Amino acid sequence: MIDFTKIDYLKDGNVRKQRAYEILLKYRIFEKLKEYSPILARTIPIEIFG
Repeated sequence: MIDFTKIDYLKDGNVRKQRAYEILLKYRIFEKLKEYSPILARTIPIEIFG
């Protein structure tokens, strides 16, 4: 089962997941929100695009 509390699974995904991973790392989003226990919850993990 994927651990959605970590974003590492994105780096091995499709191009869109890899790009999301790069951006989240570049801007240290999860690091900045660490005290709030962030979880990525959107369409990127489940591959639904609008």
